[in-house]
Amino acid sequence: MFGIWSRLCLFAQNDVGNRKTSNAVAFSGNQRFIGDEALSQYMSNSKNTILNIKRLLGRSANDPEFKLEQAFTAYNVVDINGRLGVEVNYDDKQERLLPEQIAAAMLAKCKRIAEAGLEATVNDCVITVPQWWTDAQRRALLDAANIAGLNVLQVMNELAAVSLYYWLPRLAKLTPAEKEQEQKDPTSQFWALHPTATSVAVT
Repeated sequence: MFGIWSRLCLFAQNDVGNRKTSNAVAFSGNQRFIGDEALSQYMSNSKNTILNIKRLLGRSANDPEFKLEQAFTAYNVVDINGRLGVEVNYDDKQERLLPEQIAAAMLAKCKRIAEAGLEATVNDCVITVPQWWTDAQRRALLDAANIAGLNVLQVMNELAAVSLYYWLPRLAKLTPAEKEQEQKDPTSQFWALHPTATSVAVT
């Protein structure tokens, strides 16, 4: 999911009218599908439909979870010069792609949707990631954004982004004295509950 910030965060509609774009890229024949179109063919083309590529970003083939990824994904997870990648059939050829290339396709799709909604060129963005992401994963994401033609102003932890989304519209309505009091007295907690980790932010 992504949004456009203009005093408020507006979640842009994609080309099928949804405000959430599926994290999926699929290859069929000589065509590439991104987002909801890709997800819709998962059952019939699972070996060539890549879901949630961010799991592989910035990870090496020596990662202990490499075997788990191979076991629990329908598509092929492979070793590309010591880095995790995927293998798909594209244009009647077996292609090996790095996660950055797949993620770049998703980011480019989001860029096009934002530009259609704004009727303007989008060059800059802020991207949110789980707070436990490593430096290698964050660097890989920056590489993907660069491939997609995006200038990343900041890579922000997801909970920090949620707290900004919650507080900025409220702070705009407060008087200077009320703002000062809010800064002295944190009053809100934001939780992220994941299958393997739990995070909390206090603002």
